[in-house]
Amino acid sequence: MSNKKRNLYLIIIGILLIFGTIFSWNYSTFSGLKKNTGYTYGKIVANWQSGKHNYEYSRYEYQVNEIKFQGKQGDKYPKEKLVVIVYDKENPKYSMIAEYPFELINEQNDTLKIEEKFVNYSWWNYLPVDNISDLWGK
Repeated sequence: MSNKKRNLYLIIIGILLIFGTIFSWNYSTFSGLKKNTGYTYGKIVANWQSGKHNYEYSRYEYQVNEIKFQGKQGDKYPKEKLVVIVYDKENPKYSMIAEYPFELINEQNDTLKIEEKFVNYSWWNYLPVDNISDLWGK
């Protein structure tokens, strides 16, 4: 085998290992979210577009045990919108916006109880870090 082929194989294996590690870490944090699920309210605080394809993200804030956390998720939600947040009770920094079919505020402007059986979320919408470099900073 020539040096060029060997180097190409090493590069391909390295790239596969990096993506495999990222996928594995992403899936393991989502599994923690599924096992230790907590529900709370969050509020959309910002929207922006990223990259050459103008992919939209929304940043949200939520509180767990009086500690404020932030997350981001693909899709554009109206700023100040109240959303249902699903988070990992053991590690609340891992969270995502869930789909929820009901209104969250009544006519008196009071928040309503979250009916857990109607909360829907999937791994495809899960984004556990802001930047890839965050994986190595943990």
